[in-house]
Amino acid sequence: IHPDEQVATMSEADVRAALATQGYTNVHDVDYEDGIWNAEADDPAGKDVELKIDPATGKVIGKEKD
Repeated sequence: IHPDEQVATMSEADVRAALATQGYTNVHDVDYEDGIWNAEADDPAGKDVELKIDPATGKVIGKEKD
């Protein structure tokens, strides 16, 4: 057991569903790294963005233009 390795509470499918619910489309390159989900998608305004997603809630906690 490695206590310093966090395990995602949400699956990739959960993350994709949460992003869709928040208005993101064309979700791709979803990966879990350093305790945070990362994804690329088009935001509700149609801009290509890179997202950081809270692994417990599925909420977007960071967004950058891709």
